[in-house]
Amino acid sequence: MASVIGIDLGGTNIRAGRVDERGNIIQRANIDTQAHAGGDVVMRNIIDAARKVASPDVAAAAVVSPGVINPFTGIAESIACNIPGWEGMPIGANLEKSLGIPGFAENDGNAACLAEAWLGAGRGKSPVLIFTLGTGIGGGAVIDGKVYHGRSNKVAEFGHVSVEYSGPRCGCGNFGCLEYYASAGAVRREARAALKNGEKS
Repeated sequence: MASVIGIDLGGTNIRAGRVDERGNIIQRANIDTQAHAGGDVVMRNIIDAARKVASPDVAAAAVVSPGVINPFTGIAESIACNIPGWEGMPIGANLEKSLGIPGFAENDGNAACLAEAWLGAGRGKSPVLIFTLGTGIGGGAVIDGKVYHGRSNKVAEFGHVSVEYSGPRCGCGNFGCLEYYASAGAVRREARAALKNGEKS
C-alpha cells in the first residue's frame, strides 16, 4: 500500500507525517520552524522533516502552509504568513527536487477542511466550512468533496477580514485585520505589552 508525506508548516513547529491511503498516520516527526531565519531556512527544515518520515513506498509529498498558496503551481503567494522570504517560494518544486517524488502545496485551512470532509465531522456533508485559530487565523471551504479556492485562492482567509478599518496595517495590505486582534499571536503580543507596562501575570 502506497503512502504519502504531509507536512504542516506552523509559525513555531513543522510537523511531518507519513500517512496511508486510509488516512492512518504511520510515522511522525516534529522540528522547529525557525521562521525568523527566513524562507530558505524554513524550506530546508521542511525537507529535513520530510526525510525523517520518508520510506521507499512514499508516492508524493505535500506541504500545508498559512497564507495564500496556489495549489496549481505549488507557490506561496500573497499574505504569506510571517516568514521573511516565503512569498514566492516554489514549495512544490522544491519538494520534488529534494525528495525525488511529486510535490504539492496547499493552504493549511483548506487542507484541514478537506480532512474534516474526508474523515471528520464533515464526512458525507456538503458544503463543509472550517475556521482555524492558531498563531494566525484562517479557514477553508469544501464543496462536493473538493476544496473551493475561488478566483484568487483567498476564499476562506477569514483572518484578513478588516474588523477595524482605522486599525493598524497588516502584512496583507488591509487595515485592522481580525488576525491582528484575535489570533494566538495577538494574545502573546498583548500579554508582552501588559507585562512590560508592569501588569502581573
